[in-house]
Amino acid sequence: MTPGHPCADAPATAAPASARPLQGPWRPLLPVLGAAAAVIVLLALGAVWLARERQVELETVRLEAVATLRAQQVAAWVAQYRAQFRFLSRTPLWPDLLARWQDQGDDSARAWLLERTREYARGNGLASLHFVDVRGRGLPLDDGLAPT
Repeated sequence: MTPGHPCADAPATAAPASARPLQGPWRPLLPVLGAAAAVIVLLALGAVWLARERQVELETVRLEAVATLRAQQVAAWVAQYRAQFRFLSRTPLWPDLLARWQDQGDDSARAWLLERTREYARGNGLASLHFVDVRGRGLPLDDGLAPT
């Protein structure tokens, strides 16, 4: 090494600064600093745990609210279709037309029943409406094919 080089002035056996034991007036504070660091870590862990518990609680409340809403929607849906069924089953137009078509073979009753059925389905937001006989079989109202 050349004289004047920064490493030339340093003793060859000098230990790096990180390997030297801590010295100085603040050495007695090391236990206090260690304890403070431990307390900070514990407080941080406690805060994380509390935040997680709060999130679990919020998600539980949200899930219960969604479940309640879905249950109300299903109940409203069932009530709506039950009311439609009651209306259809108590209106004499439908059974009369059905009897004329099934018992008497009246094709004009079938055509009128098909027209009224389509209008009712459109007016109530239904994709289709089918009739079943007393044995639970679908009646071939439209195009001569019974619904499956």
